Amino acid sequence: MASKKALDIRTLLSSMAFLAVLSLSACDGGGYGGDDPDPAISPGHQLDEVENVGFQTPASVLHDEATDVYLVSNINGGALDRDGNGFISRMDPYGRLMGLRWIEGGKDGVELNGPKGMAILGDTLFVADIDCVRLFNRRSGDPMGSVCPEGAVNLHDLAVKRRGPLYVTDRAGAIYAIEGDGTSSEVLRGDTLGEPTGIASSVRGVFVAGFQNRSISQLWPEDLKPFVRGRNWKLTGVAITEDGSFVFPNWADSTVLYIQASKGGSRGNIFTLLQGIPNPGDIGYDGRRDRILVPVLDQNRVFFVDLWSSTP
Repeated sequence: MASKKALDIRTLLSSMAFLAVLSLSACDGGGYGGDDPDPAISPGHQLDEVENVGFQTPASVLHDEATDVYLVSNINGGALDRDGNGFISRMDPYGRLMGLRWIEGGKDGVELNGPKGMAILGDTLFVADIDCVRLFNRRSGDPMGSVCPEGAVNLHDLAVKRRGPLYVTDRAGAIYAIEGDGTSSEVLRGDTLGEPTGIASSVRGVFVAGFQNRSISQLWPEDLKPFVRGRNWKLTGVAITEDGSFVFPNWADSTVLYIQASKGGSRGNIFTLLQGIPNPGDIGYDGRRDRILVPVLDQNRVFFVDLWSSTP
């Protein structure tokens, strides 16, 4: 069970609009040790941290709304190594570990090498794993097979389109669709995709984050329509909040950025939500708590950011 340590920034820095910063850690000596600086958070939000619980290169976090648990994909080695030792962790929304290796490569018939992005459709958990998408029962974790798109090299993230297929990005320069019958097809391919990493779906459509093209783009039937682009962005994921705001990690300057929701389909103002996050992974979103879930690959940590106001 995790323990809590709280530092009330309001007491120490009452002139600033910061809220409490919490550290959640394991009972067996976990907790923030001071080797790495705590990230700075924008005013008006709360930052929680889960570390030293056994994560191994956590790449993605997903909120399972039906069971109200967080799933963490752990690469546990090289991102493209076919070492068979990737695993999926489960924890509750308070940061308490419910199963470090809930799904584990090499056990109980599970094949899992370098798991990254995840998505849930019905009672099936889909996990991007190098060149295949692995399928598991969302409640038991039992393996349910694999879908391996032809030509896939570095599958990165997944998103479920409303009334449509499951999309999966390939950082090698492709986007695939997986239909309900388990068949897959290529949707887009080419260098213009700019190493597509994160992908997310909302009522406004499907949006793709690019590592090399420094952009978030909207997926259209036969192309990507640019939505927003930064001068110094290297994006590794994207999440869309309940109100339509965008949140995405930027490797170029170790930040997590926030685009405020706006009316009419245009983008709102862009804010820096978190600073000092080296190599943030594919972030998730908990709509029940309006919370952003940020894995940090190199530090084996996961941050929760509660979005308590509509603007940072």
